[in-house]
Amino acid sequence: MRLFFVAMAAAARRHRRPNRHHTKAETCAGDCPACALPHRPKLYSVLHVDGVGTTVKYIAEHARFAREQNYAYGGAIGTLPLTPQAHGVLQRQCVAWALGTDAVVVREPAGIQRAAALADLASNQTVLWTEKHVPLAPKVDKAWLADLRRGNACRLGRARLTYARKGTVRVAAHLRRGDVDVSVQPSLRWVSDACLVDALGWVAGRAGARA
Repeated sequence: MRLFFVAMAAAARRHRRPNRHHTKAETCAGDCPACALPHRPKLYSVLHVDGVGTTVKYIAEHARFAREQNYAYGGAIGTLPLTPQAHGVLQRQCVAWALGTDAVVVREPAGIQRAAALADLASNQTVLWTEKHVPLAPKVDKAWLADLRRGNACRLGRARLTYARKGTVRVAAHLRRGDVDVSVQPSLRWVSDACLVDALGWVAGRAGARA
């Protein structure tokens, strides 16, 4: 949760400033800085569709895993639902905002080599990671995290937020509908009110008086 709010706060702080990271040739819509790694072979993964947050989480983890293994991330191979899912959300739009439209690929590249474990990764070859989960380093690479935030900020800077007054920062939180209860999922998905209030206060403190 803290990582999510950090990324949102960093993007929000910059959404009305001129973007200094991208050239005019870059559109942001399809640009995924967190996926790129110049002059390296690509690692693809299988798309696992769940709730929109979990779908984005899996793709982001696969992109991070690719960077840790010195691969560029080619994208998650599969098809996202074309119709609104739970809460009326279009997953394609959310994935595109979070990582870029090129983070999902429909067709599997020819000649790709499958891998289900670290030992299966072959240097200088295009690889398809077939597992849902990936072994990640204990700490997030700061350069990769900066690239992830840069992509978020660039796309947010081109969004027209009709609900935000000029000069202010609006922060939104995802609240469950009551389908996740402390007695059922105390260690997996349930989050206390205090945790959410503290997180919002932390973001507001970073944003300052404009929040």
